[in-house]
Amino acid sequence: MTSLTMSQSPGYCTVQLISSDRLLLSTCRRIYMYAIPPLSTAPEDVDVTPLWSEQLHALHPGETSACVGSPVIWGAPGPLMLWRPCRVFVVEPMRDACNLRSYPAPYGAQNVRSGLHHGCYTTNFPKDGLLINLYTFTDEAKRPAVSSFALGPGSGNVTVLGSSMDEWSGKICLHIEDVSWVRSVYTVLIDVA
Repeated sequence: MTSLTMSQSPGYCTVQLISSDRLLLSTCRRIYMYAIPPLSTAPEDVDVTPLWSEQLHALHPGETSACVGSPVIWGAPGPLMLWRPCRVFVVEPMRDACNLRSYPAPYGAQNVRSGLHHGCYTTNFPKDGLLINLYTFTDEAKRPAVSSFALGPGSGNVTVLGSSMDEWSGKICLHIEDVSWVRSVYTVLIDVA
């Protein structure tokens, strides 16, 4: 067992293994790439320094949340998407550095689920009701293409309690609480393939 000491990254964070020998760590202020040293069977502490880091800009005052990240398939081409309440970061890992682009996060985005190329999030405004928003990151556009559809009336009394997305099958599952008339909880399975 090897214990890594990374003194540059205090507080809440998101950690993602991006290959057998690299990991990304994102805090509320920075994103880092570290090399994973060879693991040993005896317990040992290893100090590591980042191979690459970059400040995450456009942070709301007082925001301390880490990013919600997309899954990583080692060796698969394509970016890694990191969602924050205010920004969406698109990270393209290379061997010892990353290309990092960012875009404003959609206003009111909740329940973000991100895949390698597609993802979804919900918005719930009284006028529109519960909207399921599907997005795709394309290499040509370099920003998300979004399409939306409504799920239920615009009463503001519908809350998503949990969500899941399987990018490969094209299915989204939402666990919903509706208090419009009588409190009810139900699960909706949506096929968007």
